[in-house]
Amino acid sequence: MPHGSPRVADLLAALPGAALICGDPDARARTVLLAADARAAVLDEATAAGSGVLLTHRPPGPPEAPALPATTPKGRLIHRAISAGVALCAWPDAADRRAADSDVSRALADALGLAASHVPATDPAPWELIATAVPADAADQVVDAMAAAGAGAIGDYTRCAWTTPGTGLFTPGWAAGPTIGSAGAAESVVEVRVEMLLPHVRRAAVLAALRSAHPYEEPALHIAEVLGPASGVVGELPEPATLARFAVDIAERLDTPVRSWGSLDHSIRTVALGAAPQSRPTADAWLGLDIAGSEATDLLEAGWPAVLDVARGPALRPWLDATARRIEAEGFAARVSQRAGDTWTVARKP
Repeated sequence: MPHGSPRVADLLAALPGAALICGDPDARARTVLLAADARAAVLDEATAAGSGVLLTHRPPGPPEAPALPATTPKGRLIHRAISAGVALCAWPDAADRRAADSDVSRALADALGLAASHVPATDPAPWELIATAVPADAADQVVDAMAAAGAGAIGDYTRCAWTTPGTGLFTPGWAAGPTIGSAGAAESVVEVRVEMLLPHVRRAAVLAALRSAHPYEEPALHIAEVLGPASGVVGELPEPATLARFAVDIAERLDTPVRSWGSLDHSIRTVALGAAPQSRPTADAWLGLDIAGSEATDLLEAGWPAVLDVARGPALRPWLDATARRIEAEGFAARVSQRAGDTWTVARKP
């Protein structure tokens, strides 16, 4: 570590995967403020405290964020940070953030009193690749329909697809009602091959969307299993607890409301934490962060007996505390924001 106050670049060197979103890498780091997200209130806190760096789990925008117009919320935030002399740092790339997310899962498991086995919480093959051939002028509508049904979501990107032009050959049977051509006559059509990834629990919905949007009576399609990275951890409770009891314990330890799906009497010993699993269950329950009700339903239909959900802000607090201690050990002054992350509250009848 260099003499004097460490630089922003020194902080980034100590945090693999973290990147500078805006600011001067040679500036002195002074105090590092950690938070779940870069938001206006958190930036105000950093500025008031004289922090030279705001380090967040997620960036305020894509890597090219400094070019965002100042008229957008993200652009305003970045321009304000530059004006205040606060460097914004985060894990902007999906691959690097997966590593950070594993650290989040381990810190959360420790905070909940789980003995984390540090093994993947998901199978190594949770994805499928679906491919279909469609007339070129209908490719966009098919991609849109499949994306709306859950295909083509990769990290922070949606509607991800690969298209390849080609020629489709077919001969309609006498009982067919072809969109193009006539029964018994060989046809040649300029088509586009569309390929999209999907979690296998969304297969039925994606197939239904494909068939509904495709102009052909019998769309040609191909589905293949794709090996993907496993992530997360599986933690073990000191002793089994019901879903109801475990949910209350989470709420008390994290001081936040907890949602659950499944039988409240279901017995839990092992808990998967981390990226949303897309395949068969690997634990008695899965704990997610700010998940949608539809995602919980998909997991139950995939065989998971219980699903729990907490707000992302409180769930990230153990990781923020651990990261603050980690960078303090490297010679930085660090503290966690009082606005570490948003939470939701439970409304009760007066």
